[in-house]
Amino acid sequence: MIGSGAPPPPPPPGLGPPGGPPAPPPPGGFGIPVSRQKNIPKASNPLKSLNWSKIPENKISGTIWSEVNDERVFKVLDLADFEKQFSAFQKPDEDFLPERKFATTKSKELSLIDGRRSQNCIILLSKLKLTNEELLQVILKMDVDNQIPNDLLDEILKFTPTPEEISLLQDHKSEYMQMARADQYFFDLAQMGHYDERLACLVFKKRFFERVREITPNLDHVIESAKRVRFSRKLQKFLEYVLAFGNYMNKGARGNAFGFKLEGLTKVVDTKSSLDKTVTLLHYIIDVCGKKSPEILDLPNEIACVKKAAKVHLTELEKEMNSLRGGIKQAEKELEYQKKNPSKNSQDRFVKEISSFLDNAHQEFNELEEKMKEAQEKYKKAVKHFGEDPAKLTSDTFFSIFDSFLQNVEEVQADLLRRKQRAEDDAKQLEKQAQSSRSKAASVATLAGKGGKGDHNKSGEFDDLISALQSGDVFLDDLNKMKRTAKRKGQLNPSTVHLQRESLGI
Repeated sequence: MIGSGAPPPPPPPGLGPPGGPPAPPPPGGFGIPVSRQKNIPKASNPLKSLNWSKIPENKISGTIWSEVNDERVFKVLDLADFEKQFSAFQKPDEDFLPERKFATTKSKELSLIDGRRSQNCIILLSKLKLTNEELLQVILKMDVDNQIPNDLLDEILKFTPTPEEISLLQDHKSEYMQMARADQYFFDLAQMGHYDERLACLVFKKRFFERVREITPNLDHVIESAKRVRFSRKLQKFLEYVLAFGNYMNKGARGNAFGFKLEGLTKVVDTKSSLDKTVTLLHYIIDVCGKKSPEILDLPNEIACVKKAAKVHLTELEKEMNSLRGGIKQAEKELEYQKKNPSKNSQDRFVKEISSFLDNAHQEFNELEEKMKEAQEKYKKAVKHFGEDPAKLTSDTFFSIFDSFLQNVEEVQADLLRRKQRAEDDAKQLEKQAQSSRSKAASVATLAGKGGKGDHNKSGEFDDLISALQSGDVFLDDLNKMKRTAKRKGQLNPSTVHLQRESLGI
């Protein structure tokens, strides 16, 4: 306690005499861990910053960032050029990458059901192209001949009689022949025991394998993509370049990073060059990679599967799996009921068909469950590999980051290719113009030589023409100027002017 107890021990040797000023507190304050200082070169001028969220050093272990070494990247970088590109203050240099702006009457029917509901039910029955009796037989036989199209299954579930409708129809059963078609259908369906449960099992049976086929490839996309991004050496190498440039640009709280949140990958394209606003940090990194590590440029092909995985919501697939699991349990429960309460109708195939279906469904569902577990496990490992939290990052968000990043990379690669092609085309055009000028100059020089030792005026004319070709003044206005000059010296020879016009194409 303060003010009690023995006096404090003397300070160790070299820390000053007792009573001297206290030693400064260790860096980082009380109990705050200190990050290892990385050997990052210092920029000679302030640079723009890269927007990322650092991952604390104590969470790097076991992630991809523990294998990323941005310090070795600095050895091969032209940092002076990088400073020009991403200076915080430098104005655009127009010589560097210039910007380019790229009845018959019927007896009256008895309709007891609500008018709109009855009408919609009749429309459904018409679409099925089955009589009421035929449709009821199909339901009894569990549609073994697939007579009910899958796109009408949900509609059939909607149009089943309610207890109130059944009671009303029973009160008028003596008038069955006068009932409208929808009323007759509801009356007949109600005579079938557990019709709601039977229809639910029928729809589940017809849809089950289709739903399994929809889930399976989506799980495969997640499994494959999680594996690709986790073990991609090209991706790791690219992250090294981003980390290196980001650390070189960022100062203060954003600097000295050992890793960054994946969202930062999509922001590399948002940092613009100080010299040319059409050039981004991503342009620069890809250009450098093309020179230093060209194999990295194949990254979009290596992890292209993330595009499909980005459309997969694992949480939604889990809900679908739970729905399938619930459907199997409901079918099992109804099967037990039908076994205990066997139908007196010999056409009823519920027990046989559902028993066979459940045998196959259990096997398919067990395999699907195993694949779901694999997808969840590999996804969580992939997310943790990049220092992220699987509980805070959904699968579609995780893979969408990579998908957006790859789209940016491909767009920048295409843009760099266009720039290169334009530069080559411009160089060819300049060379063509230069060659044309040289040819014209040679032609005029030849004509001058053939002129021999003519009079002083003719020799002067050829000298003027050669000078004009060298300076680019070979157009008619310039020739007129030369003619006026020659007239001051003496009369032009008409034949000489004609030869000049022919040689110049005027």
